[in-house]
Amino acid sequence: MRGRLLLREEGGRGVALGTSRPSVALVYPNTYEVGMANFGFQQVFRLLNELGLRTERAFYEGGPVTSLESGLPVASFDMVAFSLPFEGDLPNLVSALRESGIEPLSSLRDRPLVMVGGMCALMNPCPISPFADIVVVGEAEAVLPALVPVLREMWWRPKEKLLEAASHVRGVYVPGMSSGVERVWANLDDFEPVSPIVPQDGAFGRMVLAEVGRGCGRGCRFCAAGFVYRPVRTRSAGEILDALDGYPTPTKRVGLVGAAVSDHPELEEICRKLVERGWKLATSSFRADMASSGLVEALVRGGVRTLTLAPEAGTERLRRVIRKGLSEEDLLRASRTAGRKGIKRLKLYAMIGLPSEGEEDVRALAELVREMALEFRSEGGREVGLTVQPFVPKPATPFQWAPMADERTLKGRVRILKEHLSGVSIGRVEVRGALLQGLVSLGDRRVGMAVYHHVVEGLSWREAWRKVGWDPASLHREREDPLPWDFIRHTTDGDFLRKEWEESLIGGRDDG
Repeated sequence: MRGRLLLREEGGRGVALGTSRPSVALVYPNTYEVGMANFGFQQVFRLLNELGLRTERAFYEGGPVTSLESGLPVASFDMVAFSLPFEGDLPNLVSALRESGIEPLSSLRDRPLVMVGGMCALMNPCPISPFADIVVVGEAEAVLPALVPVLREMWWRPKEKLLEAASHVRGVYVPGMSSGVERVWANLDDFEPVSPIVPQDGAFGRMVLAEVGRGCGRGCRFCAAGFVYRPVRTRSAGEILDALDGYPTPTKRVGLVGAAVSDHPELEEICRKLVERGWKLATSSFRADMASSGLVEALVRGGVRTLTLAPEAGTERLRRVIRKGLSEEDLLRASRTAGRKGIKRLKLYAMIGLPSEGEEDVRALAELVREMALEFRSEGGREVGLTVQPFVPKPATPFQWAPMADERTLKGRVRILKEHLSGVSIGRVEVRGALLQGLVSLGDRRVGMAVYHHVVEGLSWREAWRKVGWDPASLHREREDPLPWDFIRHTTDGDFLRKEWEESLIGGRDDG
């Protein structure tokens, strides 16, 4: 019933369903609202159907998973494909299979075939490997056009033969068969920049999504998207505007998405022209040094009332360590500009537990947030909120070798912030969730098996780690080579990442 209601309320150009086999249930291991706010998920749904495979969407909200389009159980499809952008959703992936009557472990399952893609697969497919028959470690637009013909041709052959053929496709990792795997990237000019569907209700509201670019050239050492999605590619203003011209939508609101939206060289022009054509705007986080008066004014004219800035750390020393490249004056100037140009709510993002961070850095963060709030309100702004996330080391970044702060340290950092901040709301900090995210981010196959034992056998996390022989405390120690994901050939050279890590250590000791 809910599926029919959601379909009835959706807008956009829609997707014409393919007709050939193997049929695919494309599953997002979280709610409809979260999944449909993900541009990549929508892009894969469109692409698989354009390549001819009958592909329907499904979402995990607890219990057996059924298709949105037909209401069929996902176990009735030939293939179940998961989009996994967040490590915290790996337990949901295992639960979705189990509760749908599908054997989670690929070694015990013949069909349906299980394929996994998304950010987690791009970075480190090892924890996914117990469950996936095929892992897409390249960008979907570059991998699927080569993979789908292989699947179609080999579908009726034994599973082992099919997977052997798939393992030869660039950007595909087949656990137990592949050795070195090359990450491949797409030419964005060949693909639509806008999402095909306007969801009934997305996590960020009802809107069409427009990808302004992919990748980021800033080189922040903690940022997976900045390294995994290299090389940086931007879409032209004309391409974006043309794609939205005449777009059928029940609400003329567009969300501009990308790893570095504010770095787009034509962003102010894009925003201004969209507003002139009657569009309301929504955007992700902005770099403070790119929040010019003209750009903020265009955003406000487009209905934006909340501006998101990410100081990340409280001291310039620590921002040098993470290679953020923002001065305190950049942040204060952006806060003033936001208030003066009509932004009513300032949303700030920061991290705790960064490499070389001390308690004085956390107190400085509280002071910086207070000053930004003061500057914002002095120019007419109102509400200021702070979202704090524990730092999680990510594969394929310079901080892949960095230790993660332990639970006691992270909770202590949160207490310091709350003690030194007033007049600024602080969102809930999910410390234990971040620690699990770190284990999945940096783990090998054993971490995936621990998730299996926790979900399927009901073991506590402590019992599950013990059963697979994984020490969670390894998360809090500096890692040594080789790393579990080293068999993936990313576009950023490992020697460069190592040099960046070593330079961050020098910066962490340098007070000047």
